[in-house]
Amino acid sequence: MLIPLVLLLLGTVFGFLGLTFTLLAPTRDYLNYYTMLLVEPMFMFSNTFFPISGIAPWLQSVTRLSPLTHAVALIRGLAVGQWTGMMGHFIWLLVVLVVIAVIPIQLVEKKLVY
Repeated sequence: MLIPLVLLLLGTVFGFLGLTFTLLAPTRDYLNYYTMLLVEPMFMFSNTFFPISGIAPWLQSVTRLSPLTHAVALIRGLAVGQWTGMMGHFIWLLVVLVVIAVIPIQLVEKKLVY
């Protein structure tokens, strides 16, 4: 029941990330960097395919900053009915959404000609 809300929230975060990079890219050749430098490492090191407990400790602390890591933990917890600790993941996703949403809004306002 709450999993679609988490997916909507995560999709919005990735949408704002993509919009930010699109607004910052000088040409369309630079758009591949978004996937190669941001999205793919997030998928690899976000507890999606393998547990992050098996990677280096410094990389574990970096992965805890990823919104996808928190979304995966949240969706897995909700799917099995484990509610403990889920609010922290949800709040982290909301904070990341608000922080990331500010960047493209500011960029679009700069580009608009009134």
